[in-house]
Amino acid sequence: MSLPLSLFTSRIELFLQPLYRIYFNSLCLSSSLLLKVFVLERRGMEHSEKLKNKGNACFTDGDVKGAKEAYLQAIEYLEKMEVGRNDGHSSENSDVGRMLAILYSNLSNVYLSQGKYSESWKAAEEGTRRDPTFLKAWIRYVHARRLDGYPFEAFVALLRYVRPLLRKEPPSSAAKTMRDLESEINFPLYESLGLSNVSPHIALQDFESGVGIVALQPLKPNDVILVEKKFQASPVDVHLGPQDCSTTTEIVLSFAQKALPHQRRRSDEWKRLKKEFEGCWPRSPTDVPSDIQNLVMGEVRPLLPRMSDSDFEELFLVSMMCRYNCFYHGFFRACALANHSCVANAAMKFDAASNTVTLIAVRPVEAGEFVNVKYLSDAQLLMGVGNRREYLRSWLFWCGCERCTSDNDPNAFHEHVQCTSCQQYTHLPFCGNYGEDNKEEDPLLPHEAPCAHCGAVCTWSPESRETVNQLIGAFKDVVQCGLYSNLIEWFMENLSKIDGLSIHPEHWLYRVLLYFFCVVLTSFTTEAFKHYQRVGWQAPNLELLLCNFGYRPEHHLPTESCVEGANMDVNNPKSSGTTANSGKHHSTSNTTEAQRKGGDALYILCSLWRLIEPFYPAYEGWALHRAICHLVLFAHTHPKEHLALPGPQAIQLLCRHGKFIGKSEASLWIQAYGQYKSANSRGNMLSVKQVKNAFDM
Repeated sequence: MSLPLSLFTSRIELFLQPLYRIYFNSLCLSSSLLLKVFVLERRGMEHSEKLKNKGNACFTDGDVKGAKEAYLQAIEYLEKMEVGRNDGHSSENSDVGRMLAILYSNLSNVYLSQGKYSESWKAAEEGTRRDPTFLKAWIRYVHARRLDGYPFEAFVALLRYVRPLLRKEPPSSAAKTMRDLESEINFPLYESLGLSNVSPHIALQDFESGVGIVALQPLKPNDVILVEKKFQASPVDVHLGPQDCSTTTEIVLSFAQKALPHQRRRSDEWKRLKKEFEGCWPRSPTDVPSDIQNLVMGEVRPLLPRMSDSDFEELFLVSMMCRYNCFYHGFFRACALANHSCVANAAMKFDAASNTVTLIAVRPVEAGEFVNVKYLSDAQLLMGVGNRREYLRSWLFWCGCERCTSDNDPNAFHEHVQCTSCQQYTHLPFCGNYGEDNKEEDPLLPHEAPCAHCGAVCTWSPESRETVNQLIGAFKDVVQCGLYSNLIEWFMENLSKIDGLSIHPEHWLYRVLLYFFCVVLTSFTTEAFKHYQRVGWQAPNLELLLCNFGYRPEHHLPTESCVEGANMDVNNPKSSGTTANSGKHHSTSNTTEAQRKGGDALYILCSLWRLIEPFYPAYEGWALHRAICHLVLFAHTHPKEHLALPGPQAIQLLCRHGKFIGKSEASLWIQAYGQYKSANSRGNMLSVKQVKNAFDM
């Protein structure tokens, strides 16, 4: 039998009434406890405020001991109150946390005045832990850390914490704080690190397992980011050139062997080295991925004398820091904060005379964008994605930058090979480490792939791999070409070997060959220009530099004067004016007589720039642009008009490349041209005004 609804409801209410009373009483009790906690906290804050004010007054009056005692009493009182509270809540970002941050910061200042730098930065560090947004605590941490012998750690904290917090300050107070920072902290800190011209518009942000330099405001090409003097680290002095191909294991082992005697003696040099490298990556062994850490440790430890685990970990960490902060025959710790990209927006310019590196923007860098440099030599940067990633693996990471990703795209023609079944071009990057037992396989790049057209499996044959590796080794022999005729012979010989590989005509092997040719060619053009400045077209070797030695009839690449008119299917070897089965570009009507008057050397320089322009910073190609301008000068002023480079083509090349050589070089060019023009009456020559406009002078 069912109960009436009203009776059922009343019974439910009777059942719930005791529960309601229990719940209400607990709420009242909780509210009462919270009120008591609030009152006690207020009283504690008031008491601590009085002690803080007392400490401030003592410090102002010169009573450092009294100030210290007052601050410590206030800290002890608040921390006991924290323990007594026992509600599971952290004081961070609370009123208590902010008061503790102020007290620890003031205590840090007391220790600073006493010359107790270690106690000072530890107190300031505790203040930053209590309130990570408290700017004054960070400033005192930076100051004390530097004075205690940890200048680089202080620099990292300055860029990572102080600068971002300064940007949140009101403009008026931020400006005053910045002025005080520059005079009291920044300049002494920069001086101790050998730094100068440090841009105020950079900071550090977390990046993967470390940090990276980030722009706070937009940077323009040629803006100086910082200048750093080589750090002298006597126990582990380094001699690594930019082209050094040693593995990370070999480099870490070398550093460890040099540092081991100093570690065992606990020498002053060892203690200084550890302090000076504090703040460098990796900051701890856990910063290194565990698989990489185990790999390098496993290879290095058996080659060192027996030692305790703690000693080995200490030695390993310092050696890893050394490895990741060495460039250009020395340590450059600040520059090493910039991460790598194969499309870098900044560059490191080494000056051997002053032993400094200038970190400079080479592309526009937007606010909030990371500042990236290349960890590769120029030659390595021009290679294919497989070789680049293999070289960069020596830094213990697989590069995943925008360029490496796009080079793995099926439409990346510079990674195309010819399918042996259908003769069409298909994407297959070259992986130089394939089949070597001591090499890791690249997780991104396959060693074989189906043809995009017929589906047949394509791979690099062992013979082709051997040829490519031999070519890369032979490219370095170009420096032995003492005569221009030797350079041409070397070039054509290696060109023939590349042609035999059945690769796409814009394959990266061609651009690397052009690069090595141009490296030596620029020295010949520079020397020829010096003679030209004195005697004009009577200078030796000008006609030789402008000769056609047979490159273009077999390898036609569209350059400035024909690229717009060329309408070619670069993937179809049967298309007119493009590639035949041999992988060569055949001459077409696009190669005009006007183009041929510049000579093959000028054509090669322009072709190289066209091939590398998508990823190579324009201002970094200064030597290439200057050599092009030199050859344009020689070709346009040829005393025989029918052999001279016509004015329209000369202007086109000067407008495109002249803006990158700098005002001083442009002035020398215009001066040399003006001298020749005034002494010769040949027609159809550009006016000096036209030339100046081309250089934007």
